[in-house]
Amino acid sequence: MTKLEKKYGWFAHNLRELRAAEDGLTQGKMAGELGMSTATIQHIEDGTSKSPGVFHLCAIADYFSVPIGDFLQKDLAVTDELERTIAFVREEMTREERVQLYGSVDALRKAKRKSGHYRRND
Repeated sequence: MTKLEKKYGWFAHNLRELRAAEDGLTQGKMAGELGMSTATIQHIEDGTSKSPGVFHLCAIADYFSVPIGDFLQKDLAVTDELERTIAFVREEMTREERVQLYGSVDALRKAKRKSGHYRRND
């Protein structure tokens, strides 16, 4: 895998995940709404498109209202889950529960550092 593929490899994954999350959104339906062929969406989604055009990438990111940089460089499923978790912690947990949670996370972080299995930037 090249550096470029590593950096921008989330696009196909995010497209699959976001389309699957939209109930009833098929590749054909999405392609029609974007003025693309179903094959174009299919090849981007399955990673067989060697170099999808900038127009296609931007149109797809815009379709889901996601900044193109995020679509290319982040696992949006993880980002979405993290945002829901943060909202839950802020809105649903008491102060005491948050203090306990933060203490547990800090203890886990210290244990991982001590064991040598702590990676700061994956």
